[in-house]
Amino acid sequence: MDSPLTPGRSGVVRPGVEADLPSLIAIDPITQGDAQRSELLTASVERGECLVYEDRSAISGLVIVRPHHFFERDFVELLVVTAQRRRLGIGRQLLAAAIGARGTDAIFTSTNQSNWPMRTLLEEGGWSLSGRLEGLDGGDPELVYFWKDHH
Repeated sequence: MDSPLTPGRSGVVRPGVEADLPSLIAIDPITQGDAQRSELLTASVERGECLVYEDRSAISGLVIVRPHHFFERDFVELLVVTAQRRRLGIGRQLLAAAIGARGTDAIFTSTNQSNWPMRTLLEEGGWSLSGRLEGLDGGDPELVYFWKDHH
């Protein structure tokens, strides 16, 4: 995924590289005890599907965009911002970079209904609710969102 540097208030969004992996693993709390998640990060960097937000010479966030992954549309598989840097617009910048890097007319993502911060980020960013999936996480439906130029 070719993506130019996107200037932020105090940082840039750029493609992740292999040297970033220790930082990416450190900022994603699920990766600490989950080898499958660590493999996802590694594979995404290797395939060029991971964008990182870097400021002050440190990585503060990441977004993984899987091309043609969801009904032949690009899919934001993971968005993580380090706990100390949340609510500063980094997630918004990463989503904007994902939209800019997409290779399909629309881009999709999903989040649990209980994930209010992500739902708010998506809704404030102009993403539209596409539907609801039951049965993935007991009692916590998965909400699917999409972003399209003319939605």
